[in-house]
Amino acid sequence: MQKLTKVMSLTFAMGLEPLGVMGQQCDGPPIVSENNVTSWKFWMFGMMFILLLGLVALAIFARRKWKSLVEDVESIQQQLGDHYEYAAWLCEHLDNLNWLVNDGPGLAERLNELHVRFTILRPRSQGEFCSLR
Repeated sequence: MQKLTKVMSLTFAMGLEPLGVMGQQCDGPPIVSENNVTSWKFWMFGMMFILLLGLVALAIFARRKWKSLVEDVESIQQQLGDHYEYAAWLCEHLDNLNWLVNDGPGLAERLNELHVRFTILRPRSQGEFCSLR
């Protein structure tokens, strides 16, 4: 009994005491009409159906997005492979050019000779082309 009075005094102090109609005790369990029960079942089924449709739509959207991402990744892999193939080809050709340049003094002399010939022939050929006009 002491505990009950203590609990009641705490509820009054906290402002939780029963007031008006809400504080009245019921005589028995509430009576629910059959119409309300079937309406509740209908709405519960309807909400579950809508939730299921939403989950199916989300799954379809996720699957399509995943397929799109897989296609994008495959395209990027193809482009990257093409780039690496071109880089290997370019590296091979640059190595061949380094071999030509590093051929020794003979190549440098030939290049200088070609350069001298070109500088000599260029003004002469320009004059010949001008005379053809």
